[in-house]
Amino acid sequence: MEVKPKLYYFQGRGRMESIRWLLATAGVEFEEEFLETREQYEKLQKDGCLLFGQVPLVEIDGMLLTQTRAILSYLAAKYNLYGKDLKERVRHLRQESATFLQLRSSCNLEVRGSHLRMATMLTWSGPS
Repeated sequence: MEVKPKLYYFQGRGRMESIRWLLATAGVEFEEEFLETREQYEKLQKDGCLLFGQVPLVEIDGMLLTQTRAILSYLAAKYNLYGKDLKERVRHLRQESATFLQLRSSCNLEVRGSHLRMATMLTWSGPS
């Protein structure tokens, strides 16, 4: 039995949402660990889990993957979601880029003093 991917992110949509969508499209169950305190985030940094000190982080196949586009590319290849030919693949990549840019504009990560908080636009309902 394959181990479920584990997603690490703040409680909210943000940059993890497109990863959740891709896993749901592939029919893959996953676990989530929400980073609710600064200490949880700092522990991941201290343990060397966060390339460039950033989340999202996905633990899958014995690897710790960071960087949203790299994660999306890995998952799309792993679950055969890139399409059967180059034309389908470019359509998927175009949609992935558009979705990523929409999510990026809807998410604002702020770090101030000892507080780490995630602010998302609650009115955004995904791509039309």
